[in-house]
Amino acid sequence: VAFAAGGDKGEPPLGSDGEEEDGGGFLTESDRIRLTRARLTEEYNRSVRRRKRVFVPYIDACLWARRQGFESKEEWDEWVDLGEKRTPYITAYPERYYTETGDWISWDHFLGLDPDAPLGVNATETGNTRGEAVDDAEG
Repeated sequence: VAFAAGGDKGEPPLGSDGEEEDGGGFLTESDRIRLTRARLTEEYNRSVRRRKRVFVPYIDACLWARRQGFESKEEWDEWVDLGEKRTPYITAYPERYYTETGDWISWDHFLGLDPDAPLGVNATETGNTRGEAVDDAEG
């Protein structure tokens, strides 16, 4: 069977009747559909793997980390190294990530270890620097 041009642009070569040639026979319509679906699925998966991860905002990450009760950066690192960080919303490397976003202050601030570095308005008003829940009815 003679083959027509067509394979030079990444397309399968065409047989004499214009059908795509698969190297050992002609592709059926269902074969083409399966191949196209597999190619599109792989392209999508590849694009997802290349996406930059986005985590919760810095203040929310601080609140979460403070609720965990870490006493130092070293304790945080040990916890991550042990594989205990199971939430996809909090980065294992907050200093790196939040420095890139322009939000990073310090490990003492992030973990709530500096009593002079409150988290935000509620923390300032209540003296709550560890990220405990605040009851709005009290104030």
